[in-house]
Amino acid sequence: MALALSRKGFRSLVLEQADDLTEIGAGIQMPPNAFKAFEALGVLVDVQRVAAYPERLVLGDMMTGK
Repeated sequence: MALALSRKGFRSLVLEQADDLTEIGAGIQMPPNAFKAFEALGVLVDVQRVAAYPERLVLGDMMTGK
């Protein structure tokens, strides 16, 4: 968001307390349209380099356990 805002002339400040941005076990799932936005921002290749692509997806029903 900060990158997109800066390209429109808005100043922004991104704050992060971690020394390094690394995988910590939680993920953010991005829909296909997000990759169009990454391309428009000029960061698609960088995102693809660090993205994880699951080999399969298993869904479960928490109510029935199936």
